[in-house]
Amino acid sequence: MSKILTPEEIEFQRETYKIGLETFTLYLKQNTFDDSIGELIKKLQNELNEEIENYIEIQYDSKNAGQVYSLDIEYLEDRLLALTEMNIVYVHKDFEINLKKLIKASYNVNTKEFYKWENVINFLKSKNIKYAELTGYKEINELRIVNNSIKHSTSLIDEKVKKITEFKELKYMSHNELIWFFKRVKDFPYKFISELSSEIYKDLYQFDENRLDKIAELYALRMDKKNAERFKELLKLKY
Repeated sequence: MSKILTPEEIEFQRETYKIGLETFTLYLKQNTFDDSIGELIKKLQNELNEEIENYIEIQYDSKNAGQVYSLDIEYLEDRLLALTEMNIVYVHKDFEINLKKLIKASYNVNTKEFYKWENVINFLKSKNIKYAELTGYKEINELRIVNNSIKHSTSLIDEKVKKITEFKELKYMSHNELIWFFKRVKDFPYKFISELSSEIYKDLYQFDENRLDKIAELYALRMDKKNAERFKELLKLKY
């Protein structure tokens, strides 16, 4: 049998949860992965630029000399592609982790199946949260699509990815387009989570007259007057 909380314990728990929601996003910018890998990407980009300049300027004595430079360029491009893909996969994974943590902490629900985006959407719909109107929703969707493409295929671009600005008219992924894409979308997971936490706060803790009336009607449809009177008295004891 679960312990019956006192009014003081209820108030403390409620206010603690409210503060937790209000401050949730303050701790989401602790990610240093982009900073550390960004320096390496910048270094390799500089090396690649130098290699391309040398390749253009060099006076070939034989076909072999050109082939060596071509291989060096290809090697650097492959490394840049791999690192940029890692950046995108990490940002998406970090978003998934923070999203699950936010929903689980707020609603005390099992989020194991939330790796499927449609399950997240269905849950938010059940709470009447207008997720599609939140800042970053479009960019989160694009990030999800590119992440899935990186994880489940080669560098060949599928039709979903081709609908994204940076990849239109392209056949294969390249590090340049991925870097541009990453720079455009990288801050939107934070913005989306921030606005979502505000919407969850409203759902859990804000009650205007219209909402209270709907809740009262819901219970009136299920309770007779005797039970409603008992419920009213029990609710008073919680405060």
